[in-house]
Amino acid sequence: MAAVWVELLPGLSRDLRQQGLSSVRREVALNPGETLGQFLARLAVEQPYLGQTLWDAGTGALRPHVQVVLNGRLLAAGQVGQRVLADGDEVVFVPVYAGGA
Repeated sequence: MAAVWVELLPGLSRDLRQQGLSSVRREVALNPGETLGQFLARLAVEQPYLGQTLWDAGTGALRPHVQVVLNGRLLAAGQVGQRVLADGDEVVFVPVYAGGA
């Protein structure tokens, strides 16, 4: 079965920080032809903890404090829903950082 690697970086989850984890990385099954948006919606149902952290089921979109890096490339918010995933893709969720000097 096809699968993608999903990684959740600290800063998105207080629970990760409390457990002393620097990140969580796991392999997740992928349905044929599944877009990143469909994958996230399914993940939110199958793994509610991740879903609550990453996905707003009411709007069908990423939460505003989350950015997605797919295979090393940062995706613009508008690209997330339509990107078709492939076996072996790496999806990293990172917190949005703001500020500057």
